[in-house]
Amino acid sequence: MGVGAVAPIISLAALGRGADTATAALIVTLVGVGSLLANVPAAVLTTRYGERISMVLAAAWASLGMVLGIVPSNLGLFALGVGMLGMAGAVFNLARQSYLAEAVPMKFRPGPCPCSVG
Repeated sequence: MGVGAVAPIISLAALGRGADTATAALIVTLVGVGSLLANVPAAVLTTRYGERISMVLAAAWASLGMVLGIVPSNLGLFALGVGMLGMAGAVFNLARQSYLAEAVPMKFRPGPCPCSVG
């Protein structure tokens, strides 16, 4: 939800740094590209270091990406920061799901949807 809320700001910031409309849209999609590229490393990181440390590292990585987005820089550094946000999101989401799978007992989890076929 946070990345969706910041997507218009990313495009406006890219336009403010001299990008045309297509390039600004491409930079917004770097959040998804960063997430896609980081999915497998996110699983390795979460397995090796645990959920809590992975979420802290993801928050630190996202903070660094935000700093790249805030400081006046060229479009390439801004795009790198946006990609880092996507990477951090992948790690954080995987670690959070893994933590919830371990922390919530089976009796509190919903069963299969009664409307499913098969």
